[in-house]
Amino acid sequence: LSRLESAAWRASREWYEFGEILGTAISRIPQRLRSRVSFLLPDDLPPIYVDFPQWTRVLQNLLENALSYSPAGSPVRVGADADQSFVRMWVEDEGPGIPPEERERIFEKFFRGTTSASAPSGTGLGLAVTREIVRSHGGRIWVEDVSPHGARFVTALPRQLDAEKEAV
Repeated sequence: LSRLESAAWRASREWYEFGEILGTAISRIPQRLRSRVSFLLPDDLPPIYVDFPQWTRVLQNLLENALSYSPAGSPVRVGADADQSFVRMWVEDEGPGIPPEERERIFEKFFRGTTSASAPSGTGLGLAVTREIVRSHGGRIWVEDVSPHGARFVTALPRQLDAEKEAV
């Protein structure tokens, strides 16, 4: 995390299909939990310009959190879409959600929200690392409510690099 924050680490980016990254992240989730994950991915989702291992870590962190904080057996959904400016990817669950007053703090180092008492122990670094990786890619991350309960973690990557891709 300190290397990410100090910009000592530099992303080694290439163009990847989101499905490639998602497949690798899913393969790192325990086999017994994989059946809980479903996907909503459009056929025309553009490739993303990312550091493959780091973006895999982003998805793996979000998936592990969703699986840990949601009730056993409940679904976790992964989705994506794109518009002219951004490619958005999200992971959502049916857990207790994130209280509004904690929605920014959960991305701070060592912060474990009030809902973390019901989840396995951890260091409180996963979302801080995730945020720094997303930032290092020029993107942003936030959390939204899912109705009637749950949380959706959304990442957005800018598409301005598409012109570079076409020029290559």
